[in-house]
Amino acid sequence: MQPSEALQQSLDHALKQHGFRSDAGQFLRQIDTALEAIRAPRPASLSAAEKDALASVGALAEEADETPRLQAAALRMALLQDSVPVAEAARLCGVKDSRIRQRLIDGSLLGLRSASGRDAWRLPAFQFDGGRELPGLGQVLKARRPGCDTLAAASFLITPQPDLLAETGEPMTPRDWLATGGQAAAVIELIAGI
Repeated sequence: MQPSEALQQSLDHALKQHGFRSDAGQFLRQIDTALEAIRAPRPASLSAAEKDALASVGALAEEADETPRLQAAALRMALLQDSVPVAEAARLCGVKDSRIRQRLIDGSLLGLRSASGRDAWRLPAFQFDGGRELPGLGQVLKARRPGCDTLAAASFLITPQPDLLAETGEPMTPRDWLATGGQAAAVIELIAGI
C-alpha cells in the first residue's frame, strides 16, 4: 500500500517533528510489522452460539475494543524506532554481543525482534543512559512476574509512578528514577506487582 503524496508528506513532517529518522514508507512498514506482532489469534470457526457467548462478554475479536491492541502496536513501533542493535548495546555495556543475547534470553534486558537485518534483536534505547546501562536495570527486569512481557515492562519503566517521587514531589518514571540514582529496590517492589 502506497500512501497518497499528501499523507506521505504529513507523516514525514510528523516523524521529523518528533525526532524520528524514518520516512513515511518505513513508518508504514513498521506499523504493518507491529500490528502483525500483536495480532489477535483468529479462532477456528465458531458456532453462532459460541460467537454470541464470546461477544456478550467482549471477548470476540470483532467485538472487542481495539484500543489496547493499537496502543501496544504504537508502543512497539516507538520502541523499535528508538532502539539499538545488539552490537551497539554490547558496546555500551562493555561486553560481547553474545552476552547481550544471553541477557535478552534471561530477561535482564528488554528486546524486540525486528523483521529487518541479520541481527533481528533491537534493544529499546531508554535502557541506556550516558553511554551505559541504567544502574539496577538488570535486577529490576529479573524481578518481573513470568507473564510480564517486554511491552508491559517497557510501558511500566517509561510511565511516571506515584510511588517514585522526585525532590519536587512529582512522580518519576522508573527509568528516570534509576538514571538519577534512585534505589532499584523501590522499582523492584513495583514491577513485581504488574
